[in-house]
Amino acid sequence: MAEACEATGRRHIALDGKACRSAPRNTFSGCLHLVSALVTESRLILGQAAVADGSHEIATLPELLRVCFSRPTHGPPPPLELPFPAPEMTVLQLAAPLVEQNLGYARRLVADLADNQLAAQPVAGLAMNHAAFVVGHLAWVCDVGATLLGEAAVIDPGWKELFSSTATPLPDRAAYPTKEVLVIAFETAHSRLAGHAQAASPEVLQGPAPERFRTRFPTLAHILLHMLTNHEAVHLGQLSAWRRASGLPSV
Repeated sequence: MAEACEATGRRHIALDGKACRSAPRNTFSGCLHLVSALVTESRLILGQAAVADGSHEIATLPELLRVCFSRPTHGPPPPLELPFPAPEMTVLQLAAPLVEQNLGYARRLVADLADNQLAAQPVAGLAMNHAAFVVGHLAWVCDVGATLLGEAAVIDPGWKELFSSTATPLPDRAAYPTKEVLVIAFETAHSRLAGHAQAASPEVLQGPAPERFRTRFPTLAHILLHMLTNHEAVHLGQLSAWRRASGLPSV
């Protein structure tokens, strides 16, 4: 397959199903069964779809392709957009649907939060990454990411002390900006970084990452992809866990 992709200038997108044995369902495998699409070259997961009760993997493929290759919408499911991504697309362009999904998930996670809730610590003796910290941290990281592409930093320099990777979440609500300021900062920084990263040329993206990142992320493409996908997803998962510990519903 690798030789065929190289000869035709295409990328290999693999489809794979996994059974989650601890979650019983009425599927062909008797449990929750997820089908994933991933780019073998970069190991980037484009999307996942769950097999419906009474169904099987093959019947799930149209939904999986819709998730991976259709533009997000607030209306009915959009039509499937084919053909597959063009071979000249960069990995950041290929990841655009995932990046957009992170932004939408973040908005849903904070939509029902009151301003005075954002720094609450719902579990005694445990300092969780609360909403104020997570949203501010993601905004700060996206702003750092933009500087890696030569853009000027726009986030208040004072945010580094509150939101850097070494900062500790504080229980004092007054220590953090308002919800409106935090959310706007994140949405703006996220969209700004995504736009510049997706517009960057392959030559720029293959340039070396700053030395402090290079042991884990050798190129700019590696670190920017991490910032916009894995990094955001991990912290949004923390925000979801904080919501549940606070007695709030899942989203």
